[in-house]
Amino acid sequence: NDSQPTYISLLCCGCSVATIPVAEISDNWNIPQMAFAAAASVLSDREIYPSFYRTLPSFDLNAVTMAKLMRQFGWRQMAIITQEESVFTEVTDQMEVIFDEEG
Repeated sequence: NDSQPTYISLLCCGCSVATIPVAEISDNWNIPQMAFAAAASVLSDREIYPSFYRTLPSFDLNAVTMAKLMRQFGWRQMAIITQEESVFTEVTDQMEVIFDEEG
């Protein structure tokens, strides 16, 4: 048989809110999933999402990067407007910890 094997993967779901439920079930079918804009930190957990891959870093890096930016420019205050979803409030929670530790 000269036929080539067929590979199936999911390239889908832009945001984390839509990606998480798909990532939860894609491993059950042994189908790798790649997302281009899902940055929720929870998706980095390889125990829960072993078949999930993304093309951008997780939100974990956003909090550290924003804190470094604020220090670099000497900014003392920041306002964050976000949707009340755990994938978005993670960053604000992480920033709060960073700033509390630094004083």
